Amino acid sequence: MMPYVWTPERIETLERLWPTALAAREIAVVLGTTKNSVIAKANRLKLKPRKVVFIPPAAVKNIRRVHKPHKWKAKGKAPKAMLDLEPNDCRWPLDNGLFCGGHSVDKKPYCREHCEIAYYTIKRKI
Repeated sequence: MMPYVWTPERIETLERLWPTALAAREIAVVLGTTKNSVIAKANRLKLKPRKVVFIPPAAVKNIRRVHKPHKWKAKGKAPKAMLDLEPNDCRWPLDNGLFCGGHSVDKKPYCREHCEIAYYTIKRKI
């Protein structure tokens, strides 16, 4: 594997994007490198430390409640215990210690409904 080369243009892009709200992972995607490479280079360039956003645990609980409650009875799916799950069953955990048990899609561990919650893309303008 070839080492990543920090050209003057890439360094300028890093210096421009570092103070923005973009995560180090997102900057790494723009530069075509890894998150750790971006953080290490920023430290070597002695760029200002970024503010770490602290989310209190109470706020995290409120965020989780934003999603609608799971209505497995209405969809004809019965929740399953961990030991009862088949290879193609949805492994989304429910509040009662059981799992969704619906049919998983596209070799993912979740059904279509839970894939929409679990997987999303971040779209930001640079």
